[in-house]
Amino acid sequence: AIAFAALNAEGQASYSFYKDYPGTLFEGMVFPKFDADSCFSFGSMAALEDQWQPALEHLLKLTKNAGSLVFYDPNIRSGLKDEMAESRLLRNMRSASIIRGSDEDFITVFETADPALIAEKAGLRDTQLLVVTRGDKDVITYFKKAKTAYPVPALKPLSTIGAGDAFNSGILSFAELMQLKANTMHSLVDDIISVMVGVGVSFAADVCKNTGNTISAEIADRLNSVRGGFS
Repeated sequence: AIAFAALNAEGQASYSFYKDYPGTLFEGMVFPKFDADSCFSFGSMAALEDQWQPALEHLLKLTKNAGSLVFYDPNIRSGLKDEMAESRLLRNMRSASIIRGSDEDFITVFETADPALIAEKAGLRDTQLLVVTRGDKDVITYFKKAKTAYPVPALKPLSTIGAGDAFNSGILSFAELMQLKANTMHSLVDDIISVMVGVGVSFAADVCKNTGNTISAEIADRLNSVRGGFS
């Protein structure tokens, strides 16, 4: 697939995607071995398309059997094309330990950005962490039927390209540092979720300050100091 990103005057990105997958895409593919210490992160519209389903279904089965942590970012850029795509989206959400999406994603699919309503409509379990990012507005989480808002620092972005991926990287990096596992999701407390979201926000904000779409070494190094307060 080829993707083109363009910035407007405010540094906000818009995207165009061009896809043509060969029928032999997964021939001879060797799947990774998963265990309880593994983390599988996936997302985008590709996770709903026919060509990817044989591999994705197998990967989700492997991670479920291994008890691996699963992270899902729907990243829905446009409406779902049919009921099958909606069914696959719900399957993906229900398979994940952590779901992170933008308010635009969820409004497109569920006609709401309220995480409590999203969790209800998607049939999520209480111990799945749902994270809704809303641009420069508060990040909202939903966990064990509790909704919490986390502030986002004010900034003037040079570019928002990669901000969502950077946020995801922050969440996943902190989860790895905390050795978070699928079978310990139930033990998450507000303090841990707060720091996890804070790391995601700091990663995303840092990416927005440059046009290189990567976090700085300073932000990456700072992550290592976070763990000390919770180890």
